[in-house]
Amino acid sequence: MFRLTGKLAVLSLAAAVLALLSAKAALAQEDPDPSFEVQYYDTTLGDNVVRISNPTINNMCADVYVFDANEQLQECCGCPITAFGLRKISVATSLTTNPLTNGHPYSGVIEIIPSQPGSSSEFTNYLPTCNAAQPTWGARLRSWMAHVNQTASYSQVSAEEFSVQPLWSDEQSQLAYYCDLIKKKGSGRGICSCGSGDNFTPIPPQ
Repeated sequence: MFRLTGKLAVLSLAAAVLALLSAKAALAQEDPDPSFEVQYYDTTLGDNVVRISNPTINNMCADVYVFDANEQLQECCGCPITAFGLRKISVATSLTTNPLTNGHPYSGVIEIIPSQPGSSSEFTNYLPTCNAAQPTWGARLRSWMAHVNQTASYSQVSAEEFSVQPLWSDEQSQLAYYCDLIKKKGSGRGICSCGSGDNFTPIPPQ
């Protein structure tokens, strides 16, 4: 009887350990390492459209950084996305029409940092306050880009998901630094706009 009781105790302890490890693994999936999203744009054949969705139950910010083909940061902006919301942004009319330097960038790279919104006291009309010059990494967003592609006989549109890459502290600091310079020294230039959205009523601050 003692041996049986001892074996049951060992099995119970093993089951508890496995449950704890499973819980930690699930928590790790829900709270991944900091990351950002990146995708190219090319508007020489037509507009590209960015769609950003927020699959979380919290208001979020999409901090957007637009680079030209020479890898120069030309525009930045922080875009609010409410819980389960969707934001649609035209590259041609919202992200590349107000570049820091002269000339319209027709191709380059867009990077997006999912960021925590401002505090409840900073909410305006229940939308989160967003500042791309002060990105604070938050839960993952999901982003896609619609590209216009040219074939031999016709044009077609394809949608590609943004690539997710690790967000190193140095890169986050550099993006924040240069976006802050644009806001302070650009005299209004270099600030992009956030298109249209959301699909649902914003959650009031608690």
